Amino acid sequence: ELLSLESDVFVAHAYLAILLSGKEPQVAYRHASRAVELAPEVGLAVYSLAYVLHGNRDFEKARNLYLRARELGQIDVASDLARIRFDEGSFEAALAEYRSLGGTPGTGALIGIADSLHYLGRYEEALVALDYLDHALAVEHSGSFYRRASALAHLDQIEKARNVFRGAMRPGSEWRRTYGVLPEFMKPGLLAQMELRQDARAILSDMEETFESGSGIRAFEGFVAGFFLGDLDLAFRWLDRSLRAGVMEARLYSEEFAVLHSDPRYVEAVRRMRAYRVSEGLSYER
Repeated sequence: ELLSLESDVFVAHAYLAILLSGKEPQVAYRHASRAVELAPEVGLAVYSLAYVLHGNRDFEKARNLYLRARELGQIDVASDLARIRFDEGSFEAALAEYRSLGGTPGTGALIGIADSLHYLGRYEEALVALDYLDHALAVEHSGSFYRRASALAHLDQIEKARNVFRGAMRPGSEWRRTYGVLPEFMKPGLLAQMELRQDARAILSDMEETFESGSGIRAFEGFVAGFFLGDLDLAFRWLDRSLRAGVMEARLYSEEFAVLHSDPRYVEAVRRMRAYRVSEGLSYER
């Protein structure tokens, strides 16, 4: 439908690239490349290619193109540049960049601040950031409950964490209104953190039976659950599946997994993450 527009076809290609980036990176890349071919001096076209390359973890090219888009079209890419820092695992730098944004920070920046603090192990500050996020939105952000429960669990406030989780699962909650029932595969890591080990293991057992090789998000949650269950063999088995499926979670760099830094399996996983591209060979030549 977008491509049926008779004018400014590059706009359609640019928006399709952005919409498809997380789901179909090769298709998104083709649309972004076409947008740049049609309008090489228009900021939106260049931004769409930067966005796709960012999703493909080609961080240096994405960074350069974000800057180029800003020059061409006065596009605000500060939050995108901060997110690159975050995705690279440079949480201190990301936090500084998010906090330096002018004006009222948007939802993405507020989440970036909360996540950066969380991954730096500054859980009390992360909770304050989540309070600010919910206040700014005048409603609880649909993703804040997971972050809040995790931070509380890290602070050994287990019962508070469980109450947050139960509240998000109740009918009529912001999460339930936005997403419906929380998928089972998203629960085991948080359940293990909240010391609900039997429940976490039951879900992991079901995940083992239904796992498909492309289900990388599920696999990373399995890694988190295995870690908090204290079963590192299980954790690294799930992490290997996650990496094979192309899921590169910046959370792996976080302080919560600092005790793994001397484990050769962790070192190898980080090496694989830093070397990974969703689609090898993607390039941009004007």
